[in-house]
Amino acid sequence: MSKDLRGATVEVDSLDETITNEQMIKQLEARVGFIKRELRGYINFKYFPNLKFALDSHKARMDAVEKIMEQIAAENKEENKEEEQGGE
Repeated sequence: MSKDLRGATVEVDSLDETITNEQMIKQLEARVGFIKRELRGYINFKYFPNLKFALDSHKARMDAVEKIMEQIAAENKEENKEEEQGGE
């Protein structure tokens, strides 16, 4: 939300694999008037902010962290397996 509350960025990510994130953003932008009308029923501002849609970057970061954690877990499992075999 901007300081003057005239603009807001809505971060989105598609869970539907049949549509790309870019297609989803284009569809949201095409329906921004409807979305703003619906939100006005829940949010009471003197001036409703202009909505801008952007890809949610958090999911990509979470996926990268998860991949790193999986690699670490696999390395630890391999090290534990080697230690067990060496200790016999």
